[in-house]
Amino acid sequence: NIPTHFIELKNDNRIIAQKIKVIPLEIVLRNTAYGSLCKQTTIKPGTVLEKPLIDIYLKNDDLNDPLITKERIELMKIISSEDLDLIINLTLKINAILKSFFENIKLKLVDFKLEFGYDSKNNILLGDEISPDNCRLWDLNQKNDTIKSLDKDRFRNDLGGLIEAYSEINRRINDFL
Repeated sequence: NIPTHFIELKNDNRIIAQKIKVIPLEIVLRNTAYGSLCKQTTIKPGTVLEKPLIDIYLKNDDLNDPLITKERIELMKIISSEDLDLIINLTLKINAILKSFFENIKLKLVDFKLEFGYDSKNNILLGDEISPDNCRLWDLNQKNDTIKSLDKDRFRNDLGGLIEAYSEINRRINDFL
C-alpha cells in the first residue's frame, strides 16, 4: 500500500513509471548510526538507534545538498507541512517493510535514501527504486563483529567486489522469493 511511480517491469533492465514532478528533498532514514551521522555527531558507528531517525536534505548541488529542517522547508515553501508529514509517514512505513524483508534474507538495513514526487493529480508518490545504491546493507551472516557491507559503500570506500556484493543480494532475494 505504498503509492509509487512504478507501473510495470518492462524487462530485466527497464521499468515503466508514471511521470512525476520530483520534490527537491532527499529523505534519509537511519536505523543504525553510520556515515555522515557519525561524522557530524558524537554517536559511534554501528550504534543501533532507539527509533528510526529521519534526516531531510535539500536537493541542490550548488549548496552540496544541505541538511534542512521542517521549518526551513516551510519557510522556502518547498512543500506543505501536511505533505511533509505524509512523506515522513510513508518513509517509516517503507522502513518497516524493508527491515523485515531484508532480515529474512540475512541483511541488516542500516539506512536508505528516498525521493518522492507529485503525479498529474497532485498525489505524492515514491519516485525512487530500492537498491544497494540507495540502501546501506550489512551482511548478517558474519561470524564475528566485522561489518561486511553489501552496498555502494564497497565502491565509496574502495573495498572492491561491488558486482559480487550486488549479485549476492540478488541471489538472496531470488532464493527468498
